[in-house]
Amino acid sequence: MRRFAINALLAGLTLTAGCKKDVQVQTPAPEAHEETNAGAGRIAIPDAVRRNLGITFSKVESRPVASTRRYPGRFEVLPEARKDYHAPTPGRLRLQVKELQDVEPGQVLFQLEAPRLRDLARLLSEASAEAREAKAQIDGLPAFREAHKSHESVLQQSVELWTSRVQELEALAEAGGGRANDRAEARASLMAARVALAETQEKDAELGSRERELRSRLQGAEEKSSLLKREIADLQSAFERNKETSAEVTPTSEILVRAESRGRIAVLEAADGAWVEEGAHILQIVEPGKVRFRAAIPQGDWGVVANYRVARLTPLQESGAAAAPLMATLRFLPEAQATTRTIDALAVPTETRLWTQPGMVGYLEASAADALSVLAIPKRSVLRDGAKLIFFRRDHRAPDQAIRMEADLGADDGKYVEVRSGLVDSDEVIVEGAYQLLLATSSTLQAGGHFHADGTFHADEAEKGKD
Repeated sequence: MRRFAINALLAGLTLTAGCKKDVQVQTPAPEAHEETNAGAGRIAIPDAVRRNLGITFSKVESRPVASTRRYPGRFEVLPEARKDYHAPTPGRLRLQVKELQDVEPGQVLFQLEAPRLRDLARLLSEASAEAREAKAQIDGLPAFREAHKSHESVLQQSVELWTSRVQELEALAEAGGGRANDRAEARASLMAARVALAETQEKDAELGSRERELRSRLQGAEEKSSLLKREIADLQSAFERNKETSAEVTPTSEILVRAESRGRIAVLEAADGAWVEEGAHILQIVEPGKVRFRAAIPQGDWGVVANYRVARLTPLQESGAAAAPLMATLRFLPEAQATTRTIDALAVPTETRLWTQPGMVGYLEASAADALSVLAIPKRSVLRDGAKLIFFRRDHRAPDQAIRMEADLGADDGKYVEVRSGLVDSDEVIVEGAYQLLLATSSTLQAGGHFHADGTFHADEAEKGKD
């Protein structure tokens, strides 16, 4: 055992003697230890050490720590961000897009070779022909009515003449003159003229009725044509349904269905070339940028957060500028879940980031609008060294150095803790890699030493000699 200990000590001394001290850590003398823990201890953290130790920084934030409630949740697509497309009629499917493809408004999604369009085209042709025929007859009525009016005028004059002739012959007969045959012929001619006039007037009424009938037929044919054209337009292109183009629709046996909005093909159910029935689900388009965050609020917290409308969304792992919190508008569902004793909160962020993709998890931080904000740092950055709580602040004047600080803490919300002194809002503290720095500076865990470029820690030779 003694030989084993001596060999191990020699191996350690050889390794220490042969290594290059890339990053030196000053080990304070016993009398300076209290000063170091009070904030004077510095440790070099050049780029190589930061990379190898995975050191990350977090900026000091102004947060309403005391009143903040934090709840885990997930991002999901807004209901209005999903758009389903179905087959408007039975037909043979011809896909024009692929799964996960981005599409633009108006882009053709799929085609349908539909026999229904041929039937609609035939009906439209018949309705158009009926409308043309009725219109042609209506256009010919004025000339016919004008000739009829002239004929009626002539008959009216004939009636007036024969009436005058009959009156003359009757006056002559009262005076004892004239012939009875002349009077009889005059009365017969007057009667015939009146009958012809009556027939002409009846024909005029028939012409009026005929015109009304033709106009009704024309209106019916035009309405039928309009409905058929609209149906054809709806079938031929879903994108055209909001456009006034029904009069220009050319019937074919092909239906074009277009994207109504920008998005991504999220679901593609039907196969290219398949026969689909009317109403069959073909695909779904999702607008990825339209998301919301859903979190479950315990009923015990409801009395506190019921009136909260200010929310912040944070990712599961916070590092880098892209992971900065997002402000969101907070709303609550009107009905709670009895089985889980929670009520869902929905928060719509003001913008989107990489970590706000649907399905990703994060945290909802709810707080009162008038809550007091204080300087706060992540609780993970605070470490215990014996009886003291410490953290490492990055020196803003020398970014390659970290300063060990004794923590003066206040309230915390489970993830962030208030720092009452020693920091300003422009400072940064070390989160990941802080424990390795604690090992290098602690008097209770391990003696001082130095870091190599590979991120490993080596005790100083003097300290190892003491061991």
